[in-house]
Amino acid sequence: MKKWLFIVIALVLLLALSATLGYALSRGDPAEKLSSVIAEGYLTSSPTFTFDGMADTLRLLETERLGCPYYWAFEFEFQCRHAGYGDRSGQALAQVITPHTARIVVQEGNVTEATIDDMWDMIEQEVITR
Repeated sequence: MKKWLFIVIALVLLLALSATLGYALSRGDPAEKLSSVIAEGYLTSSPTFTFDGMADTLRLLETERLGCPYYWAFEFEFQCRHAGYGDRSGQALAQVITPHTARIVVQEGNVTEATIDDMWDMIEQEVITR
């Protein structure tokens, strides 16, 4: 009798574990979700966004899995209250709502590339020269 009860309990636990795992996998790749959170956090703590970014306009546009596991590119759009990039404290600023697109690459939990409008290097905090 004890052996039968043990088998039933083991089967119920196995079914519950399978259902939970299936549900978790159907909700997307956990590594992708974590990388997305890292990318968004990087963007929202960047000087451009913290200076005058409008949080209610931030939107994830695209997620791209790059060649290796744990390697993602995220494209966001957001707006700022003034033109320009970085911390513009002390500068004369045009008061115009400015749309931006940011691309942030996360590899194994680290931001390896971050640009705004393909013109501003968020890591180096400088204009991109080509």
